[in-house]
Amino acid sequence: MGRFGQGARWRVMAAIVAMASVGCGSDDGSSHATTSDGAVADVGANTSDGGAADGAAADTGTLDTGTLDTGTLDGGKSDGSQTDAGKADTLSVDAGPKDAGASKPPEMGSSCVLSNPSCGAKLTCKAWTDGKAYCFCPDGQTYKGGLCSGDLTNVTSMCAYTKKDCTGKGFCFDVTKTTCAYLAEKKLTHPGCDELEKTGNKAAAACVSSVTDKSSPHHDSAECPLVQYWSNPTDFPIDCRCAGKLEDACRRPYNLPPKTSFAEGPRMRDLASTVQAWNGVVVGKEWLLAVGWSTSTKKSQTMIFGIDIATGKRRHVSGTYSDPAKGLTTVGAGDPFVNVMDLKLGKDGMLYAVGGKSDIAPPKVWRIDPKTGDRKLLFDEETADPKTLCPNGSTLPGKKVVQLVPEGFAMDASGNFYFAYINMPGRGVVRFPSDFSKCEFLTRVPDANQLTTLKDAVGKGYDEVQFQLRAFEVVDDTLYAISDTKLLAVDLKTGDRTLLSNAKSVGGLGEGPINAEGLGDRWIRWDPYRKVLWTYGIKGGSGAVAVDPKTGNRYTWPCWHPTLGIQATCGSTGTALVPGYLNFGGMAFDPAPPHNLLFAHDLFSVVRYEVKTGNAHIHSL
Repeated sequence: MGRFGQGARWRVMAAIVAMASVGCGSDDGSSHATTSDGAVADVGANTSDGGAADGAAADTGTLDTGTLDTGTLDGGKSDGSQTDAGKADTLSVDAGPKDAGASKPPEMGSSCVLSNPSCGAKLTCKAWTDGKAYCFCPDGQTYKGGLCSGDLTNVTSMCAYTKKDCTGKGFCFDVTKTTCAYLAEKKLTHPGCDELEKTGNKAAAACVSSVTDKSSPHHDSAECPLVQYWSNPTDFPIDCRCAGKLEDACRRPYNLPPKTSFAEGPRMRDLASTVQAWNGVVVGKEWLLAVGWSTSTKKSQTMIFGIDIATGKRRHVSGTYSDPAKGLTTVGAGDPFVNVMDLKLGKDGMLYAVGGKSDIAPPKVWRIDPKTGDRKLLFDEETADPKTLCPNGSTLPGKKVVQLVPEGFAMDASGNFYFAYINMPGRGVVRFPSDFSKCEFLTRVPDANQLTTLKDAVGKGYDEVQFQLRAFEVVDDTLYAISDTKLLAVDLKTGDRTLLSNAKSVGGLGEGPINAEGLGDRWIRWDPYRKVLWTYGIKGGSGAVAVDPKTGNRYTWPCWHPTLGIQATCGSTGTALVPGYLNFGGMAFDPAPPHNLLFAHDLFSVVRYEVKTGNAHIHSL
């Protein structure tokens, strides 16, 4: 619902003005008023909202709408001629006390003025202290072809009829029987519904906002049209769920001008023309986020940023960046990074990073001191002793060890590392101790068609695994992984596999979106606050899909309405968070209640997502 016009209270400024005839403004939008001595005054151009501006201080007496119906004006012709039904009736108005200090407002709106009895609708008149009188089409009605679209009896908007002053309290919303039926169904209430029930009116005017923070500059501009938005208001300073909001915080980050910035500190966007924010881990009050960048001469570089979860402020933690004056600059000492993609926090308080030249290249693992940024390379598959790697059982010439990939990487509470492997022998997961001294298969689904001697399965259970496992997340004694549209759980003690959710259109498991929309497949994150697994990135066309591990049910961009609980959606996320462009970007949880989400989005920005409403806005850029 758009903001209503400003002439809805039907007030009159000055003494009673008697008119011998009534007419309408010209079709070109200009309007004039004829005074009692016959002079014509130019009162300004019309606007299109049908309402008169009433910003003048002389807006004092209240117009009794019943006194307007003193002359029959319907039947008048627009050419100015008079029919029997359109006699020159005198419209008297009950004016308030005269205020000598004001004149006409600067903008008159779509105005009808004193001229001839040619209007086919009853009009509202205002007399001003400058001696002129003007008539206006009521709010919600249009001026076209010399006519107003109706009279006061046709005004269905209580906001227009009462001109409710909502300054500082949001904007005027018509609470209707339909509105109250929605609220009753959802077990929600609104004071306007009580008024509606008592009076029996068609609507009740109420001041509402979908932004709870009254000090926010966007409180009075949050005009969400759907009752669901203001029945479930956002605690963020701006509501980007409403279509048409053009504030920068609601725009897609990639489309903003290069110099647009949110929050303080060095910017990810300034690293290079080729940049990619990957994933990270929350340490204290910061999200430590790995950001890769490259130029024609500097390949596969990384800077780990610390992003303040509350303010969005950024700092360099470890890695390299290009200083405009000094060139390549390093933060922290030790072995250089190669395109870090994900970070884990060890029980020793150190960071553990995985990276590689690409997401399917041989992985490397570094240990990083989060306080100093110093780092040490712990593992590199390309240079590792083959005896410390798992065999692939190949009977063909060439490599005899499994081919690891960094897109399936996890770490458990004991400091063990887990990797996915591709090609031989089939699909599965391998495990390394903290010193990478040996390798063992955690779980393995063999491929009978491969030329390998490793034909036996490791671990029992679900074995319809046709594609590699990826997007690892370890929770207690379980490793969660994605394989195409399937979400599996692997027991860390036995290697046994369980299918939790399958988004296939035929023979699926769990309800919700299906096929490419059914699951994200780049990352999994366990949500300890809502007891669901979030899957997101790459294949998930709808972006983030939460999975209930007990039922396997899938929810696209779910929100946890405080009364309703989990829903499939709470409206649009707005344009700041474009689902199809999450790609490789990671996600984090705010440790402070209500535990909202952070997404690395559009390569170089961080967007906040409010889980109770579905609202999202740019947090750091």
